Amino acid sequence: MFKCKLSLFKPFAFLSGALFSTLCQATDITQADSHFFDKNYQAAQAAYTELSQVGNARAFYQLGVMHLDGLGVDKNRLKAILWFDLAADQNFSDAEQVVQDLLAASSEQARPDILKLITHFRQQFGWQQVKQAYFPVIKPQTLTDKIYFGESVNDKSGFYDSRAEALFENSIEHFPDEVSQDAIEADFFSGRPEKMDFLNRAYSAIVDYEVAPDGSTRNLEITQEIGRLHQQVVPNLKEFTTTPPQFNQTKASFISRAFIGLAGQTETFIRKRQENIYIGLNRAVRRLRKDDSLDSQYQLAMALTSFAWLAKDGEDPAALLLTAAEGGHPLAQYELGLNLYREQQDIGKAIYWIGEAAKAGVAKAEYRLANILLTSPWVEKDEDKALFWLQSAIEKSHVAALLSASELSLLANNEKLHNVETAQAYLSQIPEDEQDNPQYEYLQAMVNVKKVPRELSKAVKHLRSAIDLAEDLNWDVSDWQSTLSGWTSDGKVTVVDEPTAKR
Repeated sequence: MFKCKLSLFKPFAFLSGALFSTLCQATDITQADSHFFDKNYQAAQAAYTELSQVGNARAFYQLGVMHLDGLGVDKNRLKAILWFDLAADQNFSDAEQVVQDLLAASSEQARPDILKLITHFRQQFGWQQVKQAYFPVIKPQTLTDKIYFGESVNDKSGFYDSRAEALFENSIEHFPDEVSQDAIEADFFSGRPEKMDFLNRAYSAIVDYEVAPDGSTRNLEITQEIGRLHQQVVPNLKEFTTTPPQFNQTKASFISRAFIGLAGQTETFIRKRQENIYIGLNRAVRRLRKDDSLDSQYQLAMALTSFAWLAKDGEDPAALLLTAAEGGHPLAQYELGLNLYREQQDIGKAIYWIGEAAKAGVAKAEYRLANILLTSPWVEKDEDKALFWLQSAIEKSHVAALLSASELSLLANNEKLHNVETAQAYLSQIPEDEQDNPQYEYLQAMVNVKKVPRELSKAVKHLRSAIDLAEDLNWDVSDWQSTLSGWTSDGKVTVVDEPTAKR
């Protein structure tokens, strides 16, 4: 239903049939590496080539390896040099040394021509060109300014899970021994235990959400979840409002984080009320400390983020994330970048790390980068770049990306992006259990008023539904009400003229 994304670069057939080809797959660097290590080289080449379009340095490097060793492709030292050099352009691993070694092994007669080709490819497909095509342009003059919630740069009125303490007060009585510490240790990060009775009460989660300019909560995304969230927690968070964020006295949107259930609770609270969970968490963390892999470092950082009391002296989640991020762990890169952005510590570095995760194909990073391109006061707004990243996230079934891309297809400042049929296609992919989102109903209203022939009665119905849903969630609906007033009088549809739809 969706069109494949086309590269902003023209295909360069010399290297691999198409150096930057049409993107029709939903892939990330982890999947690409999995194909490679499973010796499924055809799938690996396709995945690495897709990721190379957005400048993923590891993908460049791996394509160099494949062409150098003839893994799934014909051996071709020249192509290998060019791929390795694109990786070296971003100082990836030992790529620069590999290029120098391969050049040294080339004949003196061929070397000048190879160097000219290297220069040409860097000029056409190097990091600066990729960065210009896809990534945010930071406005340096704004970097010292911050988003404020009232008088504070931090959202001090953040969401508090008021049900947690009462819910867990006596829940130790409902914790069956046979699924206690071992189940928690085994499934702390990677999944849920088979026996779930105890988790009907015990739950923990980190939830990231957007704070709209009116202070309301939008687009919840669970970053870490243990157990089953109480059925009322998500609705409560959706209704939560805070002090509207502002940037230089202008309304802004931002990102915030909530710690749900056991997450963020004190050591004493958990030890007294959930002793088996307390023991299981400690065992899980001890196991992670013994494993120096990047994934274990990331998981340990996330454990310490949820349960700060687990940290030993000098153990810093931020330092663990940085180590894993610098080692190329995509989720660590995203978490590090999001933390820096949310805390407004170093906006440039924050966007860099979020961008690195997006380059690795992490859907939530792709969506966040698009959101930054559309709403961040620190970068130049760019709807075309944002739509590119949204489309990539959509290929990985990211719901918020579907809504945002639909909005651009209907209401973007750049009218060249307007396409009612495309907007309808995006909205048709929203899962049924996500269709109670006011924004979904609002966009359905816009589809019906912009399509040809338009159906204003349906548009009014959807807009009224959007307003009702939004009021329940404490959204500011004054603009929507003004639109509805322009379409109706005494509850009846009054506008009947046919507009020209953008297709």
